[in-house]
Parts: sequence; C-alpha cells; structure tokens
Amino acid sequence: MTEPASCARVQRLVGNARPWALLLLGVAAVQGGHAAAAAPEPHEKACLMLTDTAQSAQLAGEAAAPGRYGCKLLQEHDDGWVLALQYVEAARPPGQGRALGRYLVDVDAGTVTPWMGASQASRPLALASAVASVRACGVAFDLPAAYRITRPQRSVTHQGVRVCAFDVVPASATTERLECKDEAEGGSPPYGLCDWEIRSGREWPTVQVARMRVDVDRLPLPPFEFERGAWRLPNAHAPAAPAQKVAFFGRQARHGEAVSRASWYRTKARPSVEIYAGASSTGAYLLQLTPELAVVLVSPPVDPGATDAGGTGQCKVFCRSLRAAARPSEEP
Repeated sequence: MTEPASCARVQRLVGNARPWALLLLGVAAVQGGHAAAAAPEPHEKACLMLTDTAQSAQLAGEAAAPGRYGCKLLQEHDDGWVLALQYVEAARPPGQGRALGRYLVDVDAGTVTPWMGASQASRPLALASAVASVRACGVAFDLPAAYRITRPQRSVTHQGVRVCAFDVVPASATTERLECKDEAEGGSPPYGLCDWEIRSGREWPTVQVARMRVDVDRLPLPPFEFERGAWRLPNAHAPAAPAQKVAFFGRQARHGEAVSRASWYRTKARPSVEIYAGASSTGAYLLQLTPELAVVLVSPPVDPGATDAGGTGQCKVFCRSLRAAARPSEEP
C-alpha cells in the first residue's frame, strides 16, 4: 500500500480569507504518527470535484501555461452547490486568474453541469457554442451549453445488471406549439382548443451505463435486446431488425433505429383522447466503453449549428469526448 504524503494539507474554502481556494486532500503527521485530515465540508467536496473534473478535461485549454484550478462558492442550490471556476497561472498573482464559467455540482449524484441560472442569461459571453465538461455515472463527456443532464438514477435489472442512467435535456425550457384538430381529423370538442401534443412513448433514458460485457453477458439494456443471435431494437410495426456494427470515434458500436408507436394526446380537455399518429424512430448506439462498462446512447445531443445528415456527424462534441471518468465509486 502506498503511504500518503505526510505534509499534504487541506485548504478550506471559508469566508473571504481565501476566496479562490484550491482544495487539496491529504493527511498531517501528528506527534510522530499519521492522523486523518478533518472531513471536508459539503461545499469543499463540491469544489474538489469541480477542480478535479476541470483538471481531467483540461478546461483551461491544452496549451494553457502551468497553473492550478480554483473555485469560489456562489450559492447553495436545491441540487447542490453553484461554484465559479477559475484558472490561475503560476506566474500570475492569485487574484488574476482566468474565469472559466459557473457550474452546479451535485456531490451525492457525482455530477458537474454548467450553471444556467437567471443571473447568467444576461452575460454577453454566454455563447450557445460554449462547452462544459460533465461527469456522471462513472463516465465523463463534453456537453454544449444548450444542454444539461438530469439527476442520475441507479438501479438493478431483474437479471442483476447494475445500471446508472440519466437524460440529456435542453438547458432552457422551450415553448411547444400545440395542434388544433377538427372533427375530420379525429379531434374531439371543443375543436378550437389547440392542446394536442404528439408523444412517441419512449421509455428509456438518453444515457445508460451498465456494468456488463456486451459480447459475453448479452443481457437486455433498453432499448437493446439480444434475440436470435443478434442485438436488436424494438419495432412497433415489424420484427426487430438486428443492429449494425459501426465505427464510433475509435470504438466499435452497434447502431440502429428504435421504432415506436406515436400518438396525439389531449393535454387540457377531458376526457383525454388519443389518436394514432404513425411511427416515431430514434437512433440508438450500444458500445463497450471499458472492459467492465457498457454504454447505451439514445438520440445523443447534437452539436450547436450541426448540419450533417444523421449519424454521429451531428454529435461530435458529446460523442467524441465520451470517456471513462476513472471514478469507480461513481460507476454502477
């Protein structure tokens, strides 16, 4: 077992004494023996998680001069702690660091996401093309600022597969334009009430990380099922077609379209009415990220301003950066 350095110290984020504090965890030698450092406060853990993520993702840039990351506590939030991230080059005074944005850190869920609070909406430099490094479920990735992730959920399937899952959703709520449907279109009174919305019945999250080996265990990981000697995706109108092997940024993956039934639903009028609206298809990928972890991506987030037609060509930011986070405690 490797002995910890006896002179490492914990630098705490307290008051205004050290507003940009880089937290270091270690132990101190006490009277000839080793005593564990005092447990860090929750916001200190959040700062450590943020600076660790920033270091791993090189948020200051690969060409940045030697320096260190620091963070400043801005506020406590229902979902964690809001922190401002800064990079201080070694040649500069501590107060002349470079701001790298604001982040919401959820220590319990192990996530770091861009902070899209109301105070940030008016910032002129908050560009839609900005990218932040995010870590969840034992994986890390770059995420365009137009997105955020939901709180990860852990579960165990009835086959015993441990899964951690979350959705990638728009960072800002968008107003959906609802439909009007008259009697000829299958609507119901009052016909002038434009409250019909279409739902595809998707029942799986955007990202699932599972502790399994795709080519050995072959256990279901929705929407993928292993049937008749191949990984397959559901089809609401025909037998499920086998997923095709494709190249996924240096890895082999299986890709296909999950086809589900789509319906129109009333959102305000009662009783609720459902009208068949055809089929809805969603692209999905299954890949072995590490020898222990498999990942399913369903309709992964597209890059800002993407114009490529389909495939991973629209998902270079998120898909290319997907990697193991080297945090076993956060894995499923």
